[in-house]
Amino acid sequence: MTRIHNTPAQSKALQLIKSGAKYILLYGGSRSGKTRLSMEYIFRMCLKHAGMRVLVARQVYSHAIATLWNQTYKDVASSYLKAYPDQEGFHFKQGEHIVRFFNGSEIILAGLDDKERLEKILGGEYAIIYLNECSMIKYDAILMTKTRLAQKIDGFKNKMLLDENPPSPKHWSYKMFIQNKEPKTEEALDPKEYVHMLMNPKDNLSNLPDDYIETLASLPDREKRRFLYGEFVKIEGAIYDKFDIDTMSIEETALPPMEYYSVGIDNTGNNMAGVLIGWAGNNCYLLEDYAAFRMSMSEFNNTLVTMWSD
Repeated sequence: MTRIHNTPAQSKALQLIKSGAKYILLYGGSRSGKTRLSMEYIFRMCLKHAGMRVLVARQVYSHAIATLWNQTYKDVASSYLKAYPDQEGFHFKQGEHIVRFFNGSEIILAGLDDKERLEKILGGEYAIIYLNECSMIKYDAILMTKTRLAQKIDGFKNKMLLDENPPSPKHWSYKMFIQNKEPKTEEALDPKEYVHMLMNPKDNLSNLPDDYIETLASLPDREKRRFLYGEFVKIEGAIYDKFDIDTMSIEETALPPMEYYSVGIDNTGNNMAGVLIGWAGNNCYLLEDYAAFRMSMSEFNNTLVTMWSD
């Protein structure tokens, strides 16, 4: 399979993916080739290893279809067909969003917000799990998907590939890959197994429009640092940006009696989140949170009432 142009940085990233590491994070600015590179590697491995199963997921299923299925999948497939016009190596099963290969390998697309489909998908075992835009994925979902990295393929070491435009340094991906610490326990992780590489748009100039770098350079400072330079950037003015789990969290048994409670709700289109706050003296405590997707406001409110009315 050939790509539009394999830059030196992308060649280096590919070698990292092919290394002995099990968990690989590619992070950095926008349009640096992270997604395309991972998908090309996945297609190659599926063609090379008969019966390989691959899970490719984003947080939101509709986003996975729009960006991965309708864009990257088809782009990589087109490159392969141009390079090998006489071979029929795979076909797309549209309704289920599965790519099936002639040798029995398959790539399954998923969204971590689609609980019914996800439960069915996570009943299987996979040799490769690829989590796209993992900055949007909660750590509990990472732990859940890691348990399915269990398919045995002779001559192949199972891998979890992740990519993202870097979020805040408080994010689990920063702790896991940059600091090599387990996000919940802070225990040291093997740096040979958990590896990372920074990839930025300037590493992909030959595949970008002439004015794309200028567009990113014109962004406000925080967005420019994230999408052009690929930096982990603190969120200005955000409450959670000041949160330190070591100094600001306590065991449930140590909570004081609450004088009263309040609920906060954030509704951004199809995404809704709620938090339960307890007040005691001059202190407030974040007790629980709940998020939902594609739920009506009335259903969301009723769910919160059922969960927190006691």
